[in-house]
Amino acid sequence: MSNDPLKTLRLQKRLDAAAVALVEGRLEEAQAIYGQILAEEPGHAPALHGLGVLHVRAGRPDAGEQCLRQAVEAEPESPRLLNDLGEALRLQGKKAEARAVYDEALRLDPEDAQLHNNLGALLLEDDPESARQHFLDAIRLAPEDPHAYNNLGVLLEHQGRHADALACYEAAVTVDPAYQVALENHRALLGKHPELLEASLNRLLAQAEALLAAGEAKNG
Repeated sequence: MSNDPLKTLRLQKRLDAAAVALVEGRLEEAQAIYGQILAEEPGHAPALHGLGVLHVRAGRPDAGEQCLRQAVEAEPESPRLLNDLGEALRLQGKKAEARAVYDEALRLDPEDAQLHNNLGALLLEDDPESARQHFLDAIRLAPEDPHAYNNLGVLLEHQGRHADALACYEAAVTVDPAYQVALENHRALLGKHPELLEASLNRLLAQAEALLAAGEAKNG
């Protein structure tokens, strides 16, 4: 690694450009930037991290795992890195390895909501009670994130607790009205259990009345 501050600044700008391209779905552009950086700076952990995430998003979790493991060797105490490695392992069905990685990440940062949500998703089928607790922890830590509400709904639906599951899907959609996964889960559950429709409408009506009352109080 160079100690030249100007070179370091230019490198960071390239990393930022790659990150933006990755977020915007321009994967080939992001991959080219990460590849150039790694050609110049072999073993550069942030570039390996970004490239690993890119491979996972592109449906190549095995390649993602390789990059992320190299990055973790350089930065073994990064919860973000471990979280992304855990996701690459989970997508390959390597549940035991993924759990060990998530557990280590949570040891380093027990207040990370995304880690709790991801570990909950991993445990949903094999250890539903632990999964439930991780989803609840994720909701407590990041109530503005819809994913844990939705995942908790999936767990409850699997357990036959349909009314509670429906309420969780509604909570996810309340947080993010454009969250398609929760919208589809809500629609599918109502399709299978139309008797839940009245309770769902009553909850939505209560939410609307609460919002109206809050608006009137603010303007009053």
